[in-house]
Amino acid sequence: MGFLFQKGVLIDSLNLAENVALALRASGRPCTQSAIAKILSEVGLSAQADGGKMPGQLSGGMLRRAALAQILAQGKRVVVLDEPFVGLDPPVADEVGKLIRAVAARARCAFVLVSHMEERARSLAPAQIVTLERARPEDP
Repeated sequence: MGFLFQKGVLIDSLNLAENVALALRASGRPCTQSAIAKILSEVGLSAQADGGKMPGQLSGGMLRRAALAQILAQGKRVVVLDEPFVGLDPPVADEVGKLIRAVAARARCAFVLVSHMEERARSLAPAQIVTLERARPEDP
């Protein structure tokens, strides 16, 4: 099971390509330059243009893409998405939503989305939506 956090969870002392390589090694998968480039390409990033960037040089949208690349590198079958659209400009949030749909179809993995942004959640065309309500009105 993988987990896509709101904030990037890259190791600050490693560049983007090295973070993906670490995920590949952790899962026992072959860690080659072509494997890293393929994974980055699948999430709309470039090994050549983006692979050498440090986490602090990545935008919010790029951090979400990088986190998704790590999950792909590990071959996770179920991925929990924790508020993947929070803090993103609407056009970037739209791009991330399209990317999530495409990755889910290609990687044949299931996503569990946790979000308070109902309209964005529906744009992912989920199989099922579960809305949680407070048990009592006085609950926070």
